Amino acid sequence: MMTTEPDNVKEIEPRLEPRLFSIQKAVQYTGWPYTTLRRAALAGKLKCVRIPGSKRLWFEKRELDRVIRAWGT
Repeated sequence: MMTTEPDNVKEIEPRLEPRLFSIQKAVQYTGWPYTTLRRAALAGKLKCVRIPGSKRLWFEKRELDRVIRAWGT
């Protein structure tokens, strides 16, 4: 016997979390001020990703977690 689901029920796909956060998302994630994150990244205290040809700063979630632990927040 074959069971079928109603047409209006869709299979839920697992959500993929982004690996990189924009500085705005990093601010939301950490709760730190924008200027604190930007200054730490530009001073080399917080690793960030810069896409060639772009001025934007992108932050890896793992790096943010590491810094949160290291800075004792």
